[in-house]
Amino acid sequence: MHHFICRLSIACITLLSAVSAQASVPDTTPIGFTAANARVQLSLEARFDAGLDAREMRAWLERMAGVTSEGFRFMLLSPGSSQCDA
Repeated sequence: MHHFICRLSIACITLLSAVSAQASVPDTTPIGFTAANARVQLSLEARFDAGLDAREMRAWLERMAGVTSEGFRFMLLSPGSSQCDA
């Protein structure tokens, strides 16, 4: 009985080690993409991310946080643009 428990314990530890090792390696393939399309998608996302500027986003956020909803409508509806009744 003692040998059975030792072997079972070793098997469980081995299995858990394999599962945790596999879980720690992230799969970078986006869900729903083939391998080829995943490479294209990841390249597109990398180009998009490279174009983001944290300083510009912060300035935009601070500007928008200080504008009322009516002021926001005014900013969007420039002279000559079609007016919205909403």
